[in-house]
Amino acid sequence: MLGELPDGDLTKETLRYLMVNGHTSKRNPVPIDTVVAHLNAIGLCTQRGDLIERKYFQHAVLVPSREESLFIGMFGSFGRGGIYLITDRADAAQARDFYLQRLGREREHLANLERLIREEWPSDA
Repeated sequence: MLGELPDGDLTKETLRYLMVNGHTSKRNPVPIDTVVAHLNAIGLCTQRGDLIERKYFQHAVLVPSREESLFIGMFGSFGRGGIYLITDRADAAQARDFYLQRLGREREHLANLERLIREEWPSDA
C-alpha cells in the first residue's frame, strides 16, 4: 500500500511513522497527538494549507484507513491509549470485539430513542 501512495500523502506518512517506530501492535500504541505533531513537523498540512489538527487527522486518515486493505486501530479515550497499525489476527480480533460492543451500545441508544418517540412524542395520527 505504501508504494501506491505519493510521497507527502498523510496516510502514507502516518503508516511510515507507525511502522518505523514499531507502533504495529496494541501493545505499543502511540497517542494521536504525537502522530499529528510529527506530520506537522515534517511540513505536511491540510488540503487548504492549514496545520493538521486531531479532528482533521481522524477524518482524513483514520476513517479512510478502515475502508481499505489496512486498518489503523485505536483504543482508549480522553487522551489515554493511542493508535497502532493492526498487523496480526489477535489485534484484529480485539478491534472487532470493540466494534461489536460499541454497536451493541448504539443499538441500545436507538431502542431508547424509539421508545421516547412512541411514549413521549406520539404521533397525532
